[in-house]
Amino acid sequence: MFITKIRAIIAGVLLVSAASLAHATPVTWTLSGAQFNTGGGFKDGSFATGSFDFDADTTTYSNVNIVTNINTYLTADVGSFGINTTNASHITMYDGYNLLRISFANALTNAGGAEAISPLGYPNSWEGNCASNTCGSGTIRREFVAGLVAVVSVAEPGNLAVFGLGLAGLGFARRRKAA
Repeated sequence: MFITKIRAIIAGVLLVSAASLAHATPVTWTLSGAQFNTGGGFKDGSFATGSFDFDADTTTYSNVNIVTNINTYLTADVGSFGINTTNASHITMYDGYNLLRISFANALTNAGGAEAISPLGYPNSWEGNCASNTCGSGTIRREFVAGLVAVVSVAEPGNLAVFGLGLAGLGFARRRKAA
């Protein structure tokens, strides 16, 4: 009887632990405080807003929706820029004329957290235009001077179910002990 109770408790703890170790991929990253430089013209100090999903296991971006006061960049625009491959360290979006490149201080992961947007310098983050996807000629209109991308963790229903099963197992073991 004692061994059965121990087994039930261990099973409950393992289920609860499994729920806490599981995390969803891809994760949604949201721009925060992504501000462009000032200085006249397009350098107006405006902000970029929006979010995107990134799966670090496959280095795939999806559900991209980033808005500046010049353009809206969507998933179809990702990785279509010929000279820079989009990866965990940056995302490049090109719609045939407008180009937005956001570089991160560190590579994005599936663990989430927050990463700074790399400002002026290299690797830099900027918005401009190019006549072709190889950008043989083009113009950088403005660069980011501040900002970050961050993930807000939200438990998935599957994780909550596993967590609930673990708690139910612990409750069942306790009930059997009382009987």
